[in-house]
Amino acid sequence: MASTWEAENSEKYAEFDQDTLEMMVKEGIRFAIEVVFPKSSRK
Repeated sequence: MASTWEAENSEKYAEFDQDTLEMMVKEGIRFAIEVVFPKSSRK
């Protein structure tokens, strides 16, 4: 079942295609990992 949040945000994110959304998610996860584990993510 679709919630009100999903209905509102589906329109907001309609301009992004799936690849763009996936890239944003991956970048967000990588950023979060670097913030939480800064030493282990350095190369």
